[in-house]
Amino acid sequence: MLLVVISFQILGYAAIMCKTVTYKQLASSAEKQREFYRNAKHVKKYKKSINQQGHRSNSFNARELLESEDVADGGDRASQKKMKYKKNARNLKELYEKKHDEQERGRMEKEAMMQAKKTEREAAEARRRALKEKIYKKTRSGQPVMKYKIERMLESIHGSTT
Repeated sequence: MLLVVISFQILGYAAIMCKTVTYKQLASSAEKQREFYRNAKHVKKYKKSINQQGHRSNSFNARELLESEDVADGGDRASQKKMKYKKNARNLKELYEKKHDEQERGRMEKEAMMQAKKTEREAAEARRRALKEKIYKKTRSGQPVMKYKIERMLESIHGSTT
């Protein structure tokens, strides 16, 4: 740990602030500051070399040339921008509609599959219910009707052999 004393002046009052800083924090802040100054030095050199080569005046002339072309075109660039925007809007709308249609198709297919499964489930349940009624059917005297139980056993035996 390192104790750093920071002095500053606010509204004419001098103040001293003490802050504990780890060596790691101190090293990282120093590294950041060095990197900032290094980058500033490179930027300054770059701007100086640009000025020496005279590119600054050439870029200004290029800007003037572009502006004069805009005036000569009679605002053609503005109309091109509008057309580009309209094309983009149209393309986006088409993409949205296409995606929406695909989602709708997918939803409809999923719904159809769910409906088919539901009808299949209901049909199987109805078969089981009818079979259960037959198996548990009783005579007037309360005795079970063996005909349906024997048929069920024969079906299961026949199904297992094939």
